[in-house]
Amino acid sequence: FGKAFFISMAAFIGGFAYIQYDQSSADDDGPWLTRLIKKNHSMEDVWAERSHARQKMIAQAAQDRALFHDSPQVFTVPMRYPQIFDMGSPYNNEAGWATGNLEEVRDHFLKQRENYVPKSLRKKQEEEAKEAEAAKSK
Repeated sequence: FGKAFFISMAAFIGGFAYIQYDQSSADDDGPWLTRLIKKNHSMEDVWAERSHARQKMIAQAAQDRALFHDSPQVFTVPMRYPQIFDMGSPYNNEAGWATGNLEEVRDHFLKQRENYVPKSLRKKQEEEAKEAEAAKSK
């Protein structure tokens, strides 16, 4: 037999002896586990007080939730600098409204867009033009 066997046997015998001693010393109260349970069961008034306090907190939380739930909601965006409305909002302004007249600039870019030809299409058009010139010269 090894060391672990003797240690486990000593622990078993010691535990059994402790239980026998504990039961004989406190016969009026019972074993230590029974006394522990009785000690915790004697706190019924404390648990009732805690339960009552918890019920009050839950009722208050429900009232607060109903208060916030029933209140009208404000659908605005909080602004850091609300005086910006006195100067004119920089958002959602069409070109030409908040600054000078930009119609000429708009016309210039529209003309550029109309005349824009992508590189691939431009290359194809140049090749077709060369072929057409070659066909004319023959």
